[in-house]
Amino acid sequence: MLERPIRLAAAVLFVVSLGAAALGTATEPLIGERQARIFQQACAHCHVRPGIGVPVLGDAGEWAGRREQGFETLVAHTVEGYAGMPPLGTCSFCTEDDLRRLVAFIAGYASLQAAEEGAP
Repeated sequence: MLERPIRLAAAVLFVVSLGAAALGTATEPLIGERQARIFQQACAHCHVRPGIGVPVLGDAGEWAGRREQGFETLVAHTVEGYAGMPPLGTCSFCTEDDLRRLVAFIAGYASLQAAEEGAP
C-alpha cells in the first residue's frame, strides 16, 4: 500500500531533476541527490499519502495557507515539530540546508531563493 506513494515520490523527484536539467537554468536544482534520498527515507512516508491529514507534495491547495505563514515559519515547524509531525520530521541526520531545501520542495516553492525571499 505504501509502495505506490513512494514510487510516485521517486517519479516526481526524477521528473523534477530532468526538468531542471532540460531547462538548462543557471540556478541549482532545489533538491539534490542527497535531499532526494532523504525525502524518500523521511518525508515521503507522510507527504505522499493523501487522506492522513498531512499536506501532500504537489497539492497547491493544501499548501496555500501554510505558505502564507512564511517560509521561515514552515522551517521552524519542521525543526521544532508541529501538530503530528515530530521534530526534524524524523530526520535527525539532516543538516539545516537539507531541511530548508526539503521544506521548499515539499511546499512547492520554485527555488530555495524564492522561498527565502517570500516569493510565491
